[in-house]
Amino acid sequence: MIRNALIVLSFIFSIIISTVLYATRDSLVSEHIRDNLDITTITVNNAKIYLVERNGKTIMIDSGNPGDEEKIEAYMAEAGLEPSAIDYLIITHGHLDHIGTAAYFQSRYDIKVIGGQGDALMFSEGIQQPLCATSLMASAIDMSLQGKTYPLLKADILVEGPYDLGQLGIKGKITPMPGHTLGTLLVSFDDIIFVGDLIRGELVRQSTPNRHFFMCDLADNDRDIATVLGMTQFTRWYPGHFGSLLAKDVARYWP
Repeated sequence: MIRNALIVLSFIFSIIISTVLYATRDSLVSEHIRDNLDITTITVNNAKIYLVERNGKTIMIDSGNPGDEEKIEAYMAEAGLEPSAIDYLIITHGHLDHIGTAAYFQSRYDIKVIGGQGDALMFSEGIQQPLCATSLMASAIDMSLQGKTYPLLKADILVEGPYDLGQLGIKGKITPMPGHTLGTLLVSFDDIIFVGDLIRGELVRQSTPNRHFFMCDLADNDRDIATVLGMTQFTRWYPGHFGSLLAKDVARYWP
């Protein structure tokens, strides 16, 4: 009886692992949203790196995990994008999986880095601190991340308040939204908004909204999500993990 139970549990566990591996596989997706707005999404080790082409410029949003530089460059080449043509790299927040290759791209390709003033200390620490897990799975992820290091980063531009990208020749905006971290930034273009780790998609049904793995103040997170939902011009959200998400789905699924 025990042997049979172990066989069943082993089978279930293998299915779960296979599902996780499939859901978190590396990928490249290119989208032509409309004239003057193209989005390329690179996923490496479950971290999303976005490349937005707009007004003749290329903006990189987040940079993935340290050590993934060559994989990211290979996907850029596959998409026909030259790293040297990237004008700005916007870091949505200072966690390892978003800041990990930023210093590399900044130094190798002279890409100007924009980050939140509230995360300036995180940029200069170079080590992942403990996170506020929102589930047992998140706790396991947190344990695997603690103490991991990333290259130190000095941002070229530190944002404290609403920032009009028009001053850089790009039609778009940066909106600070402290919560997941003190220096969290949202980046928007027309009806599209990149929300970092404000929210995530589900592991399997990736276009279904879900609470992020790490969030210290859940009530504050709910308020922030409600605030962005109140910005009704944004119909599609691009999170740092899984997704993208339709705003109407966030409104329907969110408590």
